[in-house]
Amino acid sequence: CAAFLSFLAENKNDKIGFCVLGDDKITCAIPQMGKETLTSFLDSLSLEGDVEKNTLEENTLLQAMVKSEKFVRRGANVFVISDFVDCDEEVETIIQRISKKATCSLIHVYDRLEKEFPKGVFPVTNGEETIFLNAKTKSFQNKYRLEFDDFVSSLLEIAKNERVGYLPLTTEDEFINMLAFYCKGGLL
Repeated sequence: CAAFLSFLAENKNDKIGFCVLGDDKITCAIPQMGKETLTSFLDSLSLEGDVEKNTLEENTLLQAMVKSEKFVRRGANVFVISDFVDCDEEVETIIQRISKKATCSLIHVYDRLEKEFPKGVFPVTNGEETIFLNAKTKSFQNKYRLEFDDFVSSLLEIAKNERVGYLPLTTEDEFINMLAFYCKGGLL
């Protein structure tokens, strides 16, 4: 998804800047033109090479947004590609500030398991105790689905309030066609 968008930008001779959030590092680069920037971005997706190490135990969407906001210039296209599980009011505030000077789109990437839990009985352990999760019941399935629907509704509300685009993508989607269609809507 990110690689496709960077190729689109590079083909239009646009600048490419990025912040890639990994488990133990955040890799950022200020927007620049040229194939070297595209190559650097693609390398960062593998999360190897020279990177800025974080001292915190885990990286968050908020940290990546704070770093990214510094690079955003008026008229830019900003794509926030995330599962948004740690999206909070602080992240929404940064999205609001970015959207006032740039075209911003939230690309929500999720696994189908987040939307629909498989039916069955599953052992769950914390390493010491094991319990069994009964996901066969209609009640469980409805609650699980409702929780996901509420989460998506909150993202849609952010998109509506901040006047930013919203594109949900599953990890199984043909994202290139969906992104191409989305971008033809005037965002790229």
